[in-house]
Amino acid sequence: MINLDDLQAYSTKFLGYGNPRAKLWFVGMEEAGASDALSLERRITLWKERGSCEYEDSVEFKQQLGDAKNFFGENNRIQRTLGFLIRCEIAAYEGRQASLVEVKRYQRQMWGRRNAQSAALELSALPQASLKDWGIPVSMRLGHFESRRAYGEFISTVRVNALVNAIEKYKPAVVICYGASYKEYWNTLRSAVSRTVVEHVVHPQARVPRKKQLFMELGLKFSAVLTA
Repeated sequence: MINLDDLQAYSTKFLGYGNPRAKLWFVGMEEAGASDALSLERRITLWKERGSCEYEDSVEFKQQLGDAKNFFGENNRIQRTLGFLIRCEIAAYEGRQASLVEVKRYQRQMWGRRNAQSAALELSALPQASLKDWGIPVSMRLGHFESRRAYGEFISTVRVNALVNAIEKYKPAVVICYGASYKEYWNTLRSAVSRTVVEHVVHPQARVPRKKQLFMELGLKFSAVLTA
């Protein structure tokens, strides 16, 4: 079983998936997923067993978690958020629009891997099923884990500082932050780093017109910087 120290370590240290040495990073609010206590315990236990890393290989991690088949296995389907981010990434590195088949293959083979062309990070390490959920075990709802609101204070200090330190360490050329509701955090990141372009965009699941075009054009905007 996990304890409060394990929860604190995971929520502080784990930043996300992929290759931190890549020129392109994506930063979202939190990973979607089951938010019940048992799922959280399985996730943190596996994270510890794999070495308590800041950056994980998404496919390896989720295969061991038993959560990879739909999105990373053969005949995978496109995950709603990742599909748009992948279109953005392919446009950025290859200067063109990606086909549906290419997006599915990229998600299955490249997204979030240790040798990926990007890093996929989150403001919060704690996956939640929705913005209304708070799947922390009742016995651990203490301090900044008491509620989503309390945890927001933790994000605005500890997690934002961790991301700033990571950006300053690895110096990606471009960091794309997504989610209009979190503009305050994105502005904090932008003002705190040097030599890295921090751009924010609507969440891929936001109801806006021409989203495919929007994310492709965002990638093309940075193509020259990323392929230099």
